[in-house]
Amino acid sequence: HTDFNPTKCELKTSAAGILPSIPTVYSGDTDGSLCKKYAPSSNKIWTVVRGVYNRNDVNIQIGDITLPKTARLVTVSNATGLQVLEYYNIFDFNAESNGIKINGGMLLMSTLSIVSGSINFIEGCFHFYNPSNISFPGQLIATGLEDYYDSGWDFEGVYPLHLPNSGETWRENFIANKTNPYGPFINNGWKLSAYRMHFMDALIFNKNTAKFVWRNGDVNDGGNIGKCYHQGNGTPVGHPTFSWVRSLAFVYLW
Repeated sequence: HTDFNPTKCELKTSAAGILPSIPTVYSGDTDGSLCKKYAPSSNKIWTVVRGVYNRNDVNIQIGDITLPKTARLVTVSNATGLQVLEYYNIFDFNAESNGIKINGGMLLMSTLSIVSGSINFIEGCFHFYNPSNISFPGQLIATGLEDYYDSGWDFEGVYPLHLPNSGETWRENFIANKTNPYGPFINNGWKLSAYRMHFMDALIFNKNTAKFVWRNGDVNDGGNIGKCYHQGNGTPVGHPTFSWVRSLAFVYLW
């Protein structure tokens, strides 16, 4: 737990009685003035543990999952431009990634930011492959972007924008013009970003390869093949366009 004293600007941490209480002040803030200026008025504060004592005695639990002792948290950052219906890897791990030999892992959280000429990018489905070479569609995680981020109907006022573990952080229209830094867009478009933390519904892989994929828009081919189950270029839902995409994923590997 953490106890923060806003008057003394002191943070004390402990972990189930295993770690000693360690008074901490802001780095580089020798007299405490910066801390007193920016500290929260309550005793609740987010902290990041960068190291622990007697690590083998500490169990780290995410929701109902107790992490193996070999777990390491890595970040995966990607950014690119996507053509209509192109697939995008939020993460793609092979048997040895970031110098870590992988036997499995868990997605802790991810963010996705998109700039597009149409809101119809939101129809893109999320696919999870465990291992990464299983056939399409893998495991279907969500039938649209807003569905994965625990909302619906294009985030249009149907749910709170921010839930305890997911939400939309930014959305606005932009006007295309010659100096538009988000090009190549000749029409007005959308900017949107969202996040999801998998504290309550762990997304775990138990193979030495795995990937998590989103699509820029999607296809509803009719008949017996519904949206998210047609890999090729069928009839797009709405009118998706080229999109700029950026993502960040925090993943435990072991």
